[in-house]
Amino acid sequence: MNTFSLRLDHKFSDRNSAFFRSNTTLDRQDNTSFGALDGFNRGRQLKLGDSTVAIGDTWSPNANWVVETRAMFGYDRFDVYPVDKQGHEININGSGFFGRQIFLPGSNIEQHYQALVNVTRSTARHSLKFGYDFNPVRNNAINETFLGGRFTFGSRIPLASVLIAATGNPNLPAQLGQVLTAAGQSRLLANLSTPVKALQSAALGIPELYQQGFGNPAYVNTTFNNNVYVQDWYKLRPNLTVTAGLRYEVQQNSETAMPRDYNNIAPRVGFAWSPGKSQTTVIRGGYGIYYSMNNANITGTAVPLSGKFINQVLLTPSSTLFRDPRNGQFVTSATIFQSMLGQGILGRRTISQDDLRPFGITVGPNLPGSVVFGIDKD
Repeated sequence: MNTFSLRLDHKFSDRNSAFFRSNTTLDRQDNTSFGALDGFNRGRQLKLGDSTVAIGDTWSPNANWVVETRAMFGYDRFDVYPVDKQGHEININGSGFFGRQIFLPGSNIEQHYQALVNVTRSTARHSLKFGYDFNPVRNNAINETFLGGRFTFGSRIPLASVLIAATGNPNLPAQLGQVLTAAGQSRLLANLSTPVKALQSAALGIPELYQQGFGNPAYVNTTFNNNVYVQDWYKLRPNLTVTAGLRYEVQQNSETAMPRDYNNIAPRVGFAWSPGKSQTTVIRGGYGIYYSMNNANITGTAVPLSGKFINQVLLTPSSTLFRDPRNGQFVTSATIFQSMLGQGILGRRTISQDDLRPFGITVGPNLPGSVVFGIDKD
């Protein structure tokens, strides 16, 4: 990690001073997330860059008034690159996790702009402070969420489903049950509903889940944060002071899917009391209402995965959403895995939309069985 910092202060007069500050931090981390059950090709490389420039001015026109003005620009970049740039995420629960992680690669750029002014009027027993803070944030993200695809092998696939996937005969479990019953081995029927182990599922090429997204991973969003406040400090007695304040916050998002909220009124009240004549003890208390602003990750996840930018395909071993027009069979997670493996696609490149079309799957909005995200109105 490398960090650079510069600060300049200048005093124009006894009543006016200013400063300039600049900070830059650069960091790189290689082969993170490797170890335990994560294989080497599940690893990633991180590159981080954080730069800030700020200027400020403090002016006191007389002994009772102070005006503070500041402006800031921040530029943050966070890039994540997978070790396996072409592969898929392969999860074998309880045994190992391999391949390109489902959210990678990703590149996020945040641009922060801020301008604020604070005004304070002070006397011996009273201090009034008020101000305004304008803080827009622009996010430019390219996150290839689900675009690499993933296959998950677990311990929830019953033996009956394995037999169907292996033979392509949906009636095989029932036929086998009849044979066992006729042979006086009905006690073995329960084994047909017993799940196989995750390693067995992987060895047979029958994932319990295939999921992949297709589309444009680029997304830009701007959030405008407007804050105004007033605060009053008053010394009621030599040993008792009280504070009271009110803050109002409005967050406006360029993405219309994010609801706007205009009732974020936040009152604050507090006190400081020193009982007794010695005044060696101070008792403090306070109460306030605080609001947390919505971060960019909410819209940055929900909107691209709403079908507006990225559309998803999701299949399980028992999926009945698509039929292969070439043989009339249902297309399952096992169908895709075994077909892509047989064609030499897995481990060599990412599955494309053209690879899925022969199975009767045309990726697009409102695809049956697709996974979509949204933002609740509240």
